[in-house]
Amino acid sequence: ETAGGRRLRLAPLLPADAATVASWYADDEFRRLVDARATQPLTVDDVLAEIAEDAAGERSFSYALRTTPADVLIGRASLHDIVWPRRAGWLSLALGPAWWGQGYGREALALLLEEAFLRLGLAELLLTVYDDNPRALALYTRAGFRREGVLGRYRSAAGRPRAALLMGLRAAEWARRRDR
Repeated sequence: ETAGGRRLRLAPLLPADAATVASWYADDEFRRLVDARATQPLTVDDVLAEIAEDAAGERSFSYALRTTPADVLIGRASLHDIVWPRRAGWLSLALGPAWWGQGYGREALALLLEEAFLRLGLAELLLTVYDDNPRALALYTRAGFRREGVLGRYRSAAGRPRAALLMGLRAAEWARRRDR
């Protein structure tokens, strides 16, 4: 077990979670908003491989986002590609589509930031978010992430222009905001 909040807790992402996670990737909107690599739905085997890869390393931590007390899996998150000498890493967060728009993202992000900055002792987090994902962009901006660059401009599968924005948050800034 890891950290817990009012309605959610971070728990280990387990092989038993793979089918639920894979089901989210069957949703075109989920894939469009969450994962540029997933042009096709991920299979259970794909998700199992990701879980095993994270479990085998010391640079990535995968989490299940579970409701309390019902213990329903509603999302997944990770702190990954950590460069320990710099105490910097990447954050990713995805809720299953049935759970969008209910405030779970805010609570999940708060738990992940505590995990990263307090428990793991990271000094900096980076993430990418698509400019056509206003809910996620607003969530990260409210939490204190600042835009640091644009990783790419291209056309989506639907032909619309989009960009992957690079955002960052330093532990010191997060602590100042939290202590207000």
